[in-house]
This record gives sequence, structure tokens and C-alpha cells, in this order.
Amino acid sequence: MFEVNGIALGQVTPGPIVITATFVGYKAGGLLGALLGTVAVFFPSFLIVTTLAPHYERIKRSRPIQVMVRGILAAFIGILLFVGYPFAQEALVDWKTWGLMAVAWIALWRKVDLLLLVGVGAVLSVVLF
Repeated sequence: MFEVNGIALGQVTPGPIVITATFVGYKAGGLLGALLGTVAVFFPSFLIVTTLAPHYERIKRSRPIQVMVRGILAAFIGILLFVGYPFAQEALVDWKTWGLMAVAWIALWRKVDLLLLVGVGAVLSVVLF
């Protein structure tokens, strides 16, 4: 179950989605299929952005749009918690892992550079474990 959730969490980011679409397109139709699969991932958002960008200020002030975006964000947080919960069960097993998570959380909250945080986390993991 843990691996499936890992794949699911990875799929909510743009990179794996493009890679998957390109791979499936390639398997289905060779180089042309890969190209079409990749374009198919980008084209809808490109079309929406280029169509709506001139109307951004008016759309941003729209009460129904604000309510809709608030609901989408709440649902997204729920999905992240649902997928992240099994990770927490597997990863947070003792005081060291909980402490490392807490330090990372505080560092992110204080806007510490992400690459620095990953590097320090890797070193701390080697030292602690």
C-alpha cells in the first residue's frame, strides 16, 4: 500500500504527469504518439491561460470564482492529507524522525532555502540513523 501512495503523491506534481503522458504516447504511437501525449498535457492549460489572462482582474474579483477556488484548495489539502497519512505512519517511527520532521516544518515555515533544507536533512539523517 505504501508504494501505491508514493506513486499517487508523485503524480500530483507536473513532472511525473508529463513523463507518464509522453511514455504512454510513445508506447501507443511511437515518436508521434509521444509528441501528441506531451502536447495533450500542456495544451488545455495553455488554452485556458491565454484565453482568460486578459480578463484576469475581473475574474479574480468574482465572488463565485473566489468561493470555487477556496473549495478546490480545501479539497486539495484533503487529498494531500489522505495520501500523506500512510507516509507519516511509515516514516515517523521514533523521536528522531518526529524531531527531524518538526525541524523541517519550522525551517520551511521560516522560509529556509529548500535545497539547504534537503542537504541538512540528508546529513542529519546519516548522523542520526
